[in-house]
Amino acid sequence: MAKRHQKQSRVGEAITLVVAAALFTGFAWYVSQPKDTLAMVSTASFGVGLTALIWLLAVCDEWPSKRFVRFLLDLLLGCALATLIYVYMIGFIVYPEFMIGAFGIVLVLAALFAIRKPRQNDHNIARVVEAED
Repeated sequence: MAKRHQKQSRVGEAITLVVAAALFTGFAWYVSQPKDTLAMVSTASFGVGLTALIWLLAVCDEWPSKRFVRFLLDLLLGCALATLIYVYMIGFIVYPEFMIGAFGIVLVLAALFAIRKPRQNDHNIARVVEAED
């Protein structure tokens, strides 16, 4: 029973990731309207890379058992997301006021998400429920 639910969950997760990548790529394509091959590949890789980083952030958020470690992990991956978006949309020209603002927002969000209590052994809950049936 638990394996079937887990398999359906993974399929739903994969479909969600593909749809998100397509939406991010479509939005980037609409904004930048690439003309040459390199710009088209860059736009597609932006959508896929952004989706991969968001998925990594969601998956890695449950691993740490300490709040400070989760805060640092969220901060690191959030800054990577902000940097990817900044470099793609603006380029390699650094405007400190934008980067400080983006990293400040990431810092506040990472702190808010780190406040909640870490999960303790919830990954085995399916086995416990299955054993009770």
